[in-house]
Order: sequence, then structure tokens, then C-alpha cells
Amino acid sequence: MTPRSPAVDWPYPVEWDQTSTIETDVLVLGGGVAGCWAAIGAARKGVRVVLVEKGATVGSGAGGSGCDHWESAATNPCSRISPEDLAEAMVKSHGGYGNGISHYIACREGWDRLVDLEAMGGKIRDTEGEFVGAEFRDETTKLLFAHDYEKRYTLRVWGTTFESALYGTCRLLGVRVLDRTMATSLLRGIGGQGSKIVGATGVHTRTGRFVILEAKATVLCMSRPSHFWLSSPEMPSVSEFRPPQCCGDGHAMAWKAGAEFTMMEKSARAEWSGTRCSPPHGTGNTHNTSDACSMLGAEGRELFGYPGGLMNDWALRTNLDGLYAAGDQLFASKRQGHAAATGHYAGRHAAAHAVSAPPLGPRPDQAKVEQDRIHTLVNGLGGVEWPEVNATIACIMQEHCGQKKSAATLAPGLLKLKDIRRNEALHLRPRNPPELIRVLEVLNLLTDAELVIHSCLAREASARYLLFERLDFPDLDPPAWNKFVTVRLVGSEVVEDGKALDYYGPLKEGYEALNADYLSGTNS
Repeated sequence: MTPRSPAVDWPYPVEWDQTSTIETDVLVLGGGVAGCWAAIGAARKGVRVVLVEKGATVGSGAGGSGCDHWESAATNPCSRISPEDLAEAMVKSHGGYGNGISHYIACREGWDRLVDLEAMGGKIRDTEGEFVGAEFRDETTKLLFAHDYEKRYTLRVWGTTFESALYGTCRLLGVRVLDRTMATSLLRGIGGQGSKIVGATGVHTRTGRFVILEAKATVLCMSRPSHFWLSSPEMPSVSEFRPPQCCGDGHAMAWKAGAEFTMMEKSARAEWSGTRCSPPHGTGNTHNTSDACSMLGAEGRELFGYPGGLMNDWALRTNLDGLYAAGDQLFASKRQGHAAATGHYAGRHAAAHAVSAPPLGPRPDQAKVEQDRIHTLVNGLGGVEWPEVNATIACIMQEHCGQKKSAATLAPGLLKLKDIRRNEALHLRPRNPPELIRVLEVLNLLTDAELVIHSCLAREASARYLLFERLDFPDLDPPAWNKFVTVRLVGSEVVEDGKALDYYGPLKEGYEALNADYLSGTNS
């Protein structure tokens, strides 16, 4: 199918009919904090790495503007808590609904990443003596602490120096950076949905050129979904703290490929979003830079809002062979320190997989299918603007997937979302490459909204620590439902399953079994 010319003038060459193919060992999707660290972790293993970012990596993602503190650095020289104790406390404080694996990785390796950043030119200490004598300053190391001055595991940092340092390091290590390229789908090996992931497809955000990315291992490091429940396209900052381009593209791609998700039913009220503020599903409270939610439980303790995301094992591998995840893509993700530690960790494990993986070999021509999908959008019938569809999705979520849920409201909401896909979505016609990106983002939001409702239907019990209330299943935390409820797509059917809250086993033993080379210093 040959795409039409842009309907409006555009200052860049439009290359909708052009295709580029790139082959690599490790493909990293997303150029934020987790993505840069994944690329660095993989490149340090000596493999070829390609990093794909929808914006500009030097300042992209939710962490592009920096951060003011770095949590969970339990191995810093002033810490008075062990990684094991801190990670276990993080999980316990959420009633078990935490990611023990990624929390422990952050506690164990978060300080290592800060030391790396300092070597790269980032600032992590009060070297100018600006805070000499402050209660939160250690006079020997010149480190500053936040929140808990007693245990000293969260550090105050100069986070605006970090992203440029990471970008420069990626370039020094030979990482090939593809900026302004939006990933649009995951490529699968022989066997179809649920089979090995062998790369991705993408489109250049300025020219519309289609890109095929072939890889032995892929690391998803993109943002979790935002603004698909409360949408104000003209003023996105009113309803969403994260950058408006954070649309859950990775969640949508992984869901369609057959990846397994959990805790996407979680609800957290975002108190600064106005009166219509309930709830940004699977995202936690996006307005609190310290903790993801500020709701109080029966005992008066805060219930924090760990978000939903991809299930993972001790290698940060998903249920799909060759597909790894880090940062916001993981369930129960947690801010910059977590993104950095899990990114580097996933990158080096993906690299190890790539080294031992066989050649990619023949596979179905899924790239052509995806390219035809995009060309169909470009040649669309027209008449519907992408903000209209975004607002419609939000209205459906407000009406059918609110604070109090039941099958009687969730199921019709799912039907309405499917109706959008059959109708309005077919009448979206982008007039230039940037509008094509907005259209693709809204279609991903539509997929993510379906994923959330499927997750809400799958949990047939109310859950205190998930801030989840089912009117048709009012019993709070019945023992049989104290588990991770998982969902994945098989063909057109949603398969529901469950995992024990402690499925990952002992923390220290699980970590050390897979990271002997890192601990010995042979793989930094």
C-alpha cells in the first residue's frame, strides 16, 4: 500500500514509503533513565546495542528533567539498613503487593549506579559545602540524606546533571542511538503470539520512515500509561504529572505480543487532578514525587501506590523469551533509583542472553503487516481528530471503571472501547508524521484501557492494598485472592492466572544465584 502525501505542509522530507532495517544484539526501547542504563549495562558486556527513543535521549522520559532524591541506596557507606531488610520492608508495607525482585535489585545496586554517575560527571555530593552542619549531611562523605535521617538510605542528589551524563556515556560506549523514533510493535519468531521476541518495528517521528529493528534480545524501558482515564489534551499538566508523550506504548506492544501483566487493576486517587480524579489505573498517584500515593489505611499508615506492569523473573525477563523489562515497564516500579538499577541489570542479562542466542533465522513477515497498518492510518478516511478519541477513552474509563467497580459496569465499558476500535479509530487520518505519532499513541492508550478493564474483571475480590473495590465482590482480601492476578492475551482471548505474593523466593539467594560475575567485579 502506497501512503498518500501529507495533507499539510511539513518542513522535513516525508518518507512514509521508505524502510530502514537495522540488526543488533540488544535492542533497548525507551531512552529515559531505565533505557540509558539498560544500554550501558548491555554495552559493558561488549555486545552491539541500539537504543530507540521517541523524543531526544539527552533529556527524554519522565526523568529527563532530573530528580531531587535517590531512594533505596541501601549499600551507600552511611546506610544503616541492609538491602534485605529494606526490600522486605518495602514489600511488607504494601501487604505483599510489591516486586521483591526489582526492589531488591534497587536496594542492592542503587548505590553502584550513583557511583557510576559520579564518575560520568553527575553530582551526588555537597562538594561546595553548601549544607555544612545540616542534620541531613554526612561531613565525611559529603552525602546528603532525605526522608529518613536515621537509616540514611535515601540520598539528596543533583539530578539535573544525570541525563546528559548518561547520554554521553551511551555514545562513548558505542551505543547506536535512534532519537525521534517511535517503537510501534514487537517482532515475534516462528510460533506467533507468545513466541520469542526478535526485535521491533518503529517509525521516525519527523519523516515517517518505517524502521525494522532485528535483535537477539529486547529490553522494554518505556513509560507506563498515563492520561487514558482523565484527559485534557489542551492542558495535559492538569491531569497528568508525567510528560504527555508517556502513553504506555510499551505496555500496549507487550500486551499484543502475549506478555503477562499484573496489578493493572490497581487504583489510586490522584488528589490534585480536580474533582474528577479517580483513578489513574495502573499508574499510582502521579502527583507525588516522594511516594506514589498518600492514602491512609485503617491503622493510619500511608498506603503507597505501586503501579501495575509486566511480570518478571530474577533476570528481569518477561514470560516471552528474549524480552526483558526495566523501570516503569515492571510491576511495582519506583522512581529513578529503581529505574537506574533495574535498567543496568536488565541490560546486562539481556546481553548475556544475546551472546548465547542462536542466529535469528527465518520468521513471519510481521514487519510488513505492521507497515501496512501504519499506511492504512495514513490513507485513512479522515474526519476524526486524535484528541477526540483520547477524550472518549477517558470518558469511558470515568463512567465504567471508576472507584467502585462491578462486572455490570466494567463489561459494557470494554464493549465501548471495542466499539471505538471498530469505528472512530478507522476514521483517524494523520496529516503529517507528528500527527501519525499522536494517532499511534491514542491507539496504544485504547489498548492499555482494555488491558486495565480486563485486569479489573479478573480480580473477583476487593483488595485493600490495591485500593481496589468490587461492589459485586465486597469481601476484603479473602485468603484465596491474596495473590498476584495476572492476565495475558492469547489470540483474541484473555488468559487469567495467579502467582503467590512471594513467588520470587528468598531475596539474597535469588539475586546472588544469577549475578556471580557482577559480584566478583568481572561484569561491572
